[in-house]
Amino acid sequence: MLLADSLSLALRLFGVDSVCVERRLLKRYSRYSGPLLLQRIAVDILLRRVGLVFSECRGAPIALYKGVAVLAERGAGLRGAARLVGRIGGNDVAELLERIRPRTPKIVIDMLMWEVMSESEKREFFKQLLVLLSVVRNYLFDDMLALAPTPPEVTRWASRAGLHSRVVFAECTASQLLKRWGVRRVVVLDPYAPKPLGPGELTEADAFILGGVIDKEFVRPYATYAIYLLEEFERRGIEAFRRRLELWGSVVGVPDRLNKVVEVVLKARMDSEPLDTAILSTMSFSDKVSRLLHEVQRAGKGEVVCIDDVYRAGLRLGLGGDELERAVRKVARSVGASEC
Repeated sequence: MLLADSLSLALRLFGVDSVCVERRLLKRYSRYSGPLLLQRIAVDILLRRVGLVFSECRGAPIALYKGVAVLAERGAGLRGAARLVGRIGGNDVAELLERIRPRTPKIVIDMLMWEVMSESEKREFFKQLLVLLSVVRNYLFDDMLALAPTPPEVTRWASRAGLHSRVVFAECTASQLLKRWGVRRVVVLDPYAPKPLGPGELTEADAFILGGVIDKEFVRPYATYAIYLLEEFERRGIEAFRRRLELWGSVVGVPDRLNKVVEVVLKARMDSEPLDTAILSTMSFSDKVSRLLHEVQRAGKGEVVCIDDVYRAGLRLGLGGDELERAVRKVARSVGASEC
């Protein structure tokens, strides 16, 4: 269940089926539509950035989700039963939303290997963390994301960045935090894991663990495995599985940035997308070019590669238009493809 589903339910329990967004807030939500609009409103309500006031209003419809219409406030138009305002109000909805919102899955970034990273890798981590928070907010609330154990350097950075969030910056280890939360089943996402993530594990996991390690300057293939061993999940009564994300039997081209990995998992878990579809929709152009080269080389196996085969492989990866042409040119040059 999305956080937006919880807000829709809370509003309907209060007899509200339409909400007017006051004029000065419209710009804040202008880039969102559909369920994502209600999702971001829910996040802001829980952060106490905005409040709901039960009063009649009128406006033009901009979104409809699960029986709740969102209106852009105007002097005329459809009638609304509550107003979203830029001040705290209508805390009954916020309190109910807090009680009924989804509490799983939790996303935990394990920071045990923080000191092995270079300064530039640490800076890249901060960039990915900001994007990761935005990804989490598209589905859940801030406190479903945790860092453990949080290095003082990260805590200072978060304070300087002025993050208005409720991300959990825990001092204890990830396994201690999960034990405190009562989590029993976790998946440790590791591209070097012996087995791929299965549909059952995806839907049944209480939490997903990612190693807070950025391989920008040096490849550290055993970092997440070392984290898995150091955490001793089983000793704390937590069932933990190391699993990799893969597409059609290979990890080549599968996104490895923290925010991208979490986006894949949440799309598949919360939107019920097939895992392959979630991976394809999250891959960048460069990811798809790398994968296209891999697919062509794997299919060719030393034989003559035809341009048409490269095009077909590109289409399967979801490439189209100018991107498809550019990708095919790059790969065709690399493998010496020809007209057949």
